Amino acid sequence: MSDVRHTLVHPTDFSEGTQPALSLALNTARRHDAELLLVHVLQPAAPIGDVGLARGVDARAEAEAAARREFDRLLHVAKEAGVHASDVLLDGAPAVEIARVAKERKASLIVMAAPGRSTVRVGCARGVTEDVIVMAPCWVVVVRGALGVRPCAA
Repeated sequence: MSDVRHTLVHPTDFSEGTQPALSLALNTARRHDAELLLVHVLQPAAPIGDVGLARGVDARAEAEAAARREFDRLLHVAKEAGVHASDVLLDGAPAVEIARVAKERKASLIVMAAPGRSTVRVGCARGVTEDVIVMAPCWVVVVRGALGVRPCAA
C-alpha cells in the first residue's frame, strides 16, 4: 500500500447541476483516502472606461466573496463525509486553469459535471467540459444529473 495520498479535482460552478459530480467525488475520495480539491474559476470581465473599471472591481470582490461562501459550504459537506478537502479559486479560462491545477497538484482524477449545468448542447462548439477532457493530464469522469437537451443559439 502506498503512503502517497492521491488528489481528486472537482471543478464547480456551485450550481445544483454539479451535485451528482460532487457526490461521486466525495465517495471516491473517501473510498480511496484521497485529497479532494474543489476548484472554481472566475473569468475576468473586460471593463470599459473608469466607471466600468470601478464596477469591475466591485463585481470581482462580490464574486470572490460568493465563491468563498460556497467553498465554505462544500468544505463543511466534505468534512461531514469524512473527506479531507481544500479549495482553490483561480482566474482565467476555466478549462485551461482546471487542467493546469490538475497537473500542478498531480491529480489522479478530475470529477466534473456534464456540460451546461446538466444539459447536453446540440450542434455547439466545445464547452469547458470537452476542453478539460482534451487538456487534462489525468482521467476525467463526467457526471450528468437530470439530462435535458437544448439547441445552441445561432
